[in-house]
Amino acid sequence: MADSKSYFLVFNNRIEITNNSTVSNVTGGLAPTHSGITNNQITIKGSTINGQIVGGFANYTQNSGDSTIWFSSNDKPIIEKNTVNISNSTININSNVSGGDIIGGFSQGSENIDIKENIVTLSGNIKINAKYTPDIYGGSSITGCNLKDNGIIINSDAKITSTTLLNIAGGNNTSGTQKNNLGGIVENNYVKIKGIVESNANIYAGFSTPTTKAASNNSIVTKNYIEISDNASITNANLYGSNNGSNGTNNNLIINQWGGKVKSANNFNNLIFNNLSFSDDLYNGIDNAVFSTTSRSDLDDTKIIITSLSDDTDLIADNKRYLIVDGKNINFKEDNVSLSEAVSNKLEKDMINDDRNLTSNGIRIHNIKIYTNDANSDSHKDISMGVNKSILTGKYTDVDGTAHYNSKSTDKSGKLYLDATVSTNASVIAGSYASSGDATGGTIIISGNYTAAADAKIYAGYSENGAVNNNAILLNGASIGNINLYAYNSNVSSHAGNSAVITGKNNFVNSLNGFDALNFNDIEWENTGSVLTINNSDGQQESLAKTTVNLNSFSNASAIKANDSMLLIKGENLDVDLNNVHDSGFSAGVATIGKGQAEVVNEGLRYTVKEIAANPQVNLIAENRAVAAAFVNQGSDLIADGLASLAEQYDYGFKTFAAVYGNRSSYDVSDDLKINGWSDIVGFGGTHKTSSGDFDWGVFYENGTGNYRTYNNFNSEFFRGDGNLLYNGGGVAARLRRSDGFYYEGSLRVGALKSEMSNAVKDGAGNSYGYESDSTYYGAHVGVGKLFAVGGDKELDVYGKYFHTYVDGDSFNIDGDKITFDSVKSDRVRIGAQLTTNKSNKWSAVYGLAYEYEFSGDSDMRAAQFDLPTQSLEGGTVIGKIGLKFKDAAISPWSLDLNLTGYQGQRDGFSGMVQATYNF
Repeated sequence: MADSKSYFLVFNNRIEITNNSTVSNVTGGLAPTHSGITNNQITIKGSTINGQIVGGFANYTQNSGDSTIWFSSNDKPIIEKNTVNISNSTININSNVSGGDIIGGFSQGSENIDIKENIVTLSGNIKINAKYTPDIYGGSSITGCNLKDNGIIINSDAKITSTTLLNIAGGNNTSGTQKNNLGGIVENNYVKIKGIVESNANIYAGFSTPTTKAASNNSIVTKNYIEISDNASITNANLYGSNNGSNGTNNNLIINQWGGKVKSANNFNNLIFNNLSFSDDLYNGIDNAVFSTTSRSDLDDTKIIITSLSDDTDLIADNKRYLIVDGKNINFKEDNVSLSEAVSNKLEKDMINDDRNLTSNGIRIHNIKIYTNDANSDSHKDISMGVNKSILTGKYTDVDGTAHYNSKSTDKSGKLYLDATVSTNASVIAGSYASSGDATGGTIIISGNYTAAADAKIYAGYSENGAVNNNAILLNGASIGNINLYAYNSNVSSHAGNSAVITGKNNFVNSLNGFDALNFNDIEWENTGSVLTINNSDGQQESLAKTTVNLNSFSNASAIKANDSMLLIKGENLDVDLNNVHDSGFSAGVATIGKGQAEVVNEGLRYTVKEIAANPQVNLIAENRAVAAAFVNQGSDLIADGLASLAEQYDYGFKTFAAVYGNRSSYDVSDDLKINGWSDIVGFGGTHKTSSGDFDWGVFYENGTGNYRTYNNFNSEFFRGDGNLLYNGGGVAARLRRSDGFYYEGSLRVGALKSEMSNAVKDGAGNSYGYESDSTYYGAHVGVGKLFAVGGDKELDVYGKYFHTYVDGDSFNIDGDKITFDSVKSDRVRIGAQLTTNKSNKWSAVYGLAYEYEFSGDSDMRAAQFDLPTQSLEGGTVIGKIGLKFKDAAISPWSLDLNLTGYQGQRDGFSGMVQATYNF
């Protein structure tokens, strides 16, 4: 039976040694009995250590009569997640200690405990002075423990030198001499080398040295690995998956986007190349192989697997042989060389697909073949790679039918963008490329002076064994006179709906082949100029004989004149059939429509403009302008009503007031537009007695917000737009009330009007456009009226008022078309009467009737080269009003005015107002 034991936890201790300190024997966590030693950390920077360094250290002692598992499941000893971080330091090792010299986690004295996730990290200059062979281990045991997920990390800035041979291992196990001889498992441990190990070294993924036969049978070294990457330099290192004599399985050497030499490589089950990277001369001799050794290495039982090419790999499809493994000092079996199973299962014809994006853009695919013959005529076998096809695409469909998209496409649709900034050696460039099935929905956009590889071909779609449908190539001022453009590749099962779209002007290509449609969209008009020049129409497929040519739209509408002409396609022997040229009229920008005539001439396909006119859809913008001016006019109504309410308080002194006015109105312009809006004023004023009568005055801030919907149509499409109005301003108002009942009033105001719309108009390609306009407004009103006493408790107000509003002009661009608003001037006269009942009560009722006539309100607009029809607010409106007023000066300084107003005529709708006044 086991003796009674005490269980300890040693965790979260921190030791930091810096600033040229000198220390002997450093341990982060130490326990002499069976314990949990976790999360202890040692950090050494720029210092000297004499002796052993251990992140977590346990000495478990066990009596000879004890059974192997002498602790409960709740208190099982564990050495876990201890770390040692050393940078720019010197380590002096003057004695031969058991278990190692620099260790993440270490146990001696008991079997079958877990030592896991302990890490040693080395950075900067590390100098080791040793009388004996120094050992660096992620995890270590001298009694047959289980070592899992321990590691050594040599960072990219590290340079390690040792005065003697150096041993490095992710996990090290010396199987026990105890009664049960449990060998322990060394599993998933690693050494990651990113920097320099300058000294002679033996580097092990996992290491186990059983001391008895029973322990040897139970000792397993499996799934450990060495990974070489970044700036690694280990020319003096022997690499081992496991040590000789251990039971090693599935231990790997991983070459991750790295190339170089090592001294030897042995006992690996797999040699894996991830992110394989080449430069132009990596195919010409041992010095330029991705991987080579300077001493004899035995990889006969090692599988050599290539998984992927690096992000920046851009190889030319030619006869070059890119040397992967130089076989001068390496034994390997040809049958063990392969592409990874995952790659082989997903990609046919040995095609490696990185399934990532180049820094330029696009998905890179290489069709490669692996060779295991003599690559350099030096009488030994090598492993090399040849590129049969190099592909750049925006959308890739693999053999499983899974689509991958170019993530650099701005709308994540897989579009591939090519311009002068893009450089690629790809021999095949495709909008959509399918290793299996159909190539569909691909788009390439080419602009500027793009240059491709000498033998490159650009396809809208490319399929290895299926159909090519509904792909497109877009040219926008593209100068690619040496490049042939194809709708599809040869030997496809079928093809349909593949198009070339031409925009801008001065596009140059060598040939266009096999496209179902050639669409001219948003062409930059230049009289006597050319849109597309084809240098050599003799392509491998039929050129333009069966291609439908669609003329859809132009830009820069102001440059288009009747009888102007332009070569849509410039070239000889184009085989264009006029029966396939479709022109039902064109649009230019958003403001111009027109008709023309196409004809085949010696120079190519010419288009002549016969007539042009303003696009009716832009009339809506002029209508919106008129309504925006009317909305500012409504603010004058609020000021006049507010002034009247202020005057009716009859209390002398200073006052504050605020009013809110909500309305829903439509105006009779070419198309009725309905506005929902709110206006408000806040201000300060007063009522004073003068020799001429009572004088009311106020200064105020005003604000109004409104919104409306519009409906428009173009190219047989009916669409809705949304508009917003906002004005902010201020002003002054005054009224003089005489003792005979007559009164005179007036106001001045100034502010800024902002009008914006979304989805107001569209261009020929179906793109929607809105606009934003800013103007200054000015307003004034004058009025005269007389108050009559009617029936003792009633009062009749008969009045006439004149309102003037002026809104400045503005200009802006929509899709290259200049839109110019003239100023809008409004002059309104209102004549009416208002009856107030129960004036002596707290609550009184108000009834009003008026007639208003707008004498001008004309809104003129120019769009591109066209003056549009005037939109006018001129006309008469009948106004009816009902309301309530509250005032009780004896108990409250507050007064309240509520009313509802209806409109019928040139303006239709209703409004409501609430005004509160406070008398000081």
